[in-house]
Amino acid sequence: MIIATIKMKVIPEKRSELLQTLRSMTEQISMEKRCERCYFYQDVNDENIFIITEDWNTQEELDIHLRSDIFSALIGTKNLLVEPVDINIKAVSYTAGMEAVKKAREKSRALSEKE
Repeated sequence: MIIATIKMKVIPEKRSELLQTLRSMTEQISMEKRCERCYFYQDVNDENIFIITEDWNTQEELDIHLRSDIFSALIGTKNLLVEPVDINIKAVSYTAGMEAVKKAREKSRALSEKE
């Protein structure tokens, strides 16, 4: 899985404009058939920071998206930002859920009982 994270810090006076634009864009990205998930967040400590995360199965699928009109429009919002867009792309080879938490907690409990 490939996870793209896009962080944007908006000019406070342009916040409403960017918020509306990003809501529309993330809805469109979510509907792309190659996109597994697309989430849109606002930083809890700074209302002027927005974060988009996109999950893709392959780098090729992400590359298609990066060449798309919707991504070009996303990058085109730079005139609304305090600083350049921060993009981070990670290749994930392993994911786990609650079962990993339970396993780690059981292992911790077993170690405690041995002492």
